[in-house]
Amino acid sequence: MLPSVARLRKVASGSFAAAISLSLVVCTPAAPLSSASATPSAAVASANASSSPTPSPTEVLDPEGRTVVWATYRSDALGITFEYPRSSTTRPALPQCAPRELDRSIFLDRLGIDGDAEKSLSPGIPATADAVADKYVQRVNLDTRDPTTVGGRPGVIVSYHSGGLNRFGLAVFVANGGHVYQFAWDAGVFECTPAPGFTGPGVYGHLIGSVRFLN
Repeated sequence: MLPSVARLRKVASGSFAAAISLSLVVCTPAAPLSSASATPSAAVASANASSSPTPSPTEVLDPEGRTVVWATYRSDALGITFEYPRSSTTRPALPQCAPRELDRSIFLDRLGIDGDAEKSLSPGIPATADAVADKYVQRVNLDTRDPTTVGGRPGVIVSYHSGGLNRFGLAVFVANGGHVYQFAWDAGVFECTPAPGFTGPGVYGHLIGSVRFLN
């Protein structure tokens, strides 16, 4: 059974810092990913608390991102669509949440989307999600690795750390149309904060959960 997708947002909100299971379900676009990773979950909550704008006393926390207005981004170069925060009832201007595209890569805050991740493989190795994940985890300290689905395609999700408490991240791999797509982010200052208490990792989870392939 695939890991439940609905937990990245729990970790991202900070109010579920004790959640230790990695989960990702990317089949339902309206249901964001909600669990970033197992071991790094407490660190994610800590990073969010320290790097996100501090809500004013008059702001109502929205760790589920219910006030966010999602728009659909289409990339013909990568052959995908996904949802991203266009605005919210509390923070209408969200420049750090806008996708930026370059060749076959897209960046949104700390999330990077690589549409040619198979280029990391040695010649002769089949371009599969597992093969690219194998290569990726060689340079990090793996915490968890599980199967998942992205846009209806089988994939792999890994959580990892690469140093101290605040050096952790999450990566998702999925193959489609002869290419392997990599969605990856690591800890740092999450500038995309579309709602009070709803920051980068929750946004990335929703984005990956809404991915659809154009072919």
